[in-house]
Amino acid sequence: MQGCLEQKDSLRIVRDHKAKLREDLIRRMVSPNEAAIIFSISPGTLGNWRSAKRGPKYFKVGHKVLYNLADLEAYFTAQPVLTVDSIEAR
Repeated sequence: MQGCLEQKDSLRIVRDHKAKLREDLIRRMVSPNEAAIIFSISPGTLGNWRSAKRGPKYFKVGHKVLYNLADLEAYFTAQPVLTVDSIEAR
């Protein structure tokens, strides 16, 4: 009986851990509409980029498109526009 209870506790711990990992991952993922709001661009622009195989990385889960917030941030911060002031600051 003791072994059976320990096994059930172990399974519960693993299941809880997987659920927490899934929640953490989902918290970092956003829809195209959410991404558009966060980065002040049109959802259509994101759609055009996806169809042209351009823009930030994205994931498809079935028919749903998701963006990882870290990937969006990396994409938008990797393409700065140098201005006269930013060049002089170097």
